[in-house]
Amino acid sequence: MCGIAGFYLKSEPVPCTLLEEMTDKIAHRGPDDWGYFGVGGLGTPRLWKNPSGNPGPIKIGMGFRRLSILDLSPNGAQPMQTPDGRFTLTFNGQIYNYVELRRELREVNFRSTSDTEVLLHALAQWGVDGLRRFDGMFALAIYDAVKETTTIVRDPLGIKPVYYFEDERGIFYGSEIRALLPAFGRKPALRSELVARYLLANWVPEPDSLFQGIKKLEPGHFLTVGRDGVKHQRYWEMEFRPEDGVSSSTWLEELSEVLQVSVNRQLRSDVPVGFFLSGGIDSSLLVAKALEANANAPTAFKPSTFTIGFQWSKSKEFELDLHYARMLRNKFDIDYHEIILEPSIVSLLPRVTEVLEEPVADPAAICSYLICEAASRSHKVLISGQGGDELFGGYPVYQGGWVASQLQSMPRFLSSFFRATSQALPYAARGRELRTVHRLQKLFLSLQSPWPEPFFMLRSAFRLGDLAELLTGDLASSQLDPFARHLEHYERVKGSDRFHQMMFLDTKTYLTSTNLAYSDKTSMAHSVELRVPLLGMEMVRLAERLPSRFKASLGESKILLKQVAERYLPPALITRRKAGFGLPLRDWFQKDLQPLAYELLSESRLKHQGLFDPATPSRWLREHREKVADHSMKLYSLMTFQLWLEKFSVTV
Repeated sequence: MCGIAGFYLKSEPVPCTLLEEMTDKIAHRGPDDWGYFGVGGLGTPRLWKNPSGNPGPIKIGMGFRRLSILDLSPNGAQPMQTPDGRFTLTFNGQIYNYVELRRELREVNFRSTSDTEVLLHALAQWGVDGLRRFDGMFALAIYDAVKETTTIVRDPLGIKPVYYFEDERGIFYGSEIRALLPAFGRKPALRSELVARYLLANWVPEPDSLFQGIKKLEPGHFLTVGRDGVKHQRYWEMEFRPEDGVSSSTWLEELSEVLQVSVNRQLRSDVPVGFFLSGGIDSSLLVAKALEANANAPTAFKPSTFTIGFQWSKSKEFELDLHYARMLRNKFDIDYHEIILEPSIVSLLPRVTEVLEEPVADPAAICSYLICEAASRSHKVLISGQGGDELFGGYPVYQGGWVASQLQSMPRFLSSFFRATSQALPYAARGRELRTVHRLQKLFLSLQSPWPEPFFMLRSAFRLGDLAELLTGDLASSQLDPFARHLEHYERVKGSDRFHQMMFLDTKTYLTSTNLAYSDKTSMAHSVELRVPLLGMEMVRLAERLPSRFKASLGESKILLKQVAERYLPPALITRRKAGFGLPLRDWFQKDLQPLAYELLSESRLKHQGLFDPATPSRWLREHREKVADHSMKLYSLMTFQLWLEKFSVTV
């Protein structure tokens, strides 16, 4: 896990110090080592590390920051070149099947035991056709001195990010937006036509960003830059091909075996590997599989696990998480770390917003940031259970989406009646009852739109009517279709059943743009590599073949994965209700966050910006304070947006 930055210019060369500055901006991603590669105006290539060795002005630059995980020696340093100097590679991530790929590259005389060298020679021999053979997470740039091209690649699911922008000089890219800003040449500006898209989703889906001019390379894509310009190409796409003739027992054995392979590969490391342990099925099952993988190891294997709790939390979800995590501590021989924190949300929220670089209004990012911060004191690598819900049908919203799709044929007068009835349900309900109220309200409101828009709206804190009240006239008239990117993905899967449609849409949007985005940023902020075995490519290929009836139904979720988990985990953990990070947002906006909310959403600030009608956030704050309605997620989304504007000095 590392960080990359670079450029390919078609105009005049620039001082190589620009490359060094871009790379230094992401030093937290790789504090162990660094290096640079540049090609000058006359075509002379050069590697350097210290300022005294720099080549002067360059037209092609590749910078690298290293977090040493495999082969900690200088042999694993980057940028890395083939012996003939033709190919130069910078690479952020891990190739988990590098041991197997190395055996296929029999004619290579390897100088290291790193996955980077295997990746370099694999690309040199197989070209971009080899990308589908990699099981890993990666963002990479490879320069071909013969063709004079740089190819920039992002892994199939978007576990690792790549940002870029193009201007009259050429193309600039990096692992984070902050790496691009020294080369940007102007003050960051808001892409205002995407504000509705952000508010409805709480994030902006690939390839767009709210920074005007800055894009995200889509998962499963690469772009090649050369004398002929920039060419974008897709090299991988998820395709559901359900195999209906396979028995449930056969699927069960295959899923258990493939998951074991994925865990085994992602345990490969020359530094200690720890585990998130939330007390949920996914993280608990990964710990169990890791123990099984090392059951016959010559030395005792005792994985370190990290569970987080909060002094100020009244959330029953956190209490349950701790309860089930402690249950596993008693069942397994693990090095259990329970971290009970009492951070200040008022100081924490601005810090996390800055780390995320884009407004991602998911409170789970706060938990991820804190647990990575705590674990970083002893571990460089953590394993997370992300991806199981999207691939194997774990989210309750899938049941809601299925119901919504069936109810769309309901007579209009009945849907209007149920919609009005749901809006009259009491706000005074607490906890589980309040969530039920919100879900019913969103379900019946969503029926006003054609499928698959009801599924998108079930995930949103905002209604379309909220945006009509919130956005000023000029801004409202300039908005692009907020569902455009989702609908593009839907076209690829519209022939599948409803459950597979929803899982595909989540994998292409929610997983990449929210869960993986905040996981990468919050872990790398503390120089921690986060691995996700449930998103190993063998797991993805199995999920493509597995019929949806083994994933989710109206009454069940994560059906087959739970059957695997039953072999290892206590029954009470298997049957527990699905719970997210239960941060007390509702209470925060009535107490701790209230002063900051009034400051960020003040009438004077909003009038000066000209984006939002000040009366609408003011009303939401008042209604929330008086417990007339729960507007916590809307307020959180608006505050995150305001903090992002402030932290990055974005002009509107």
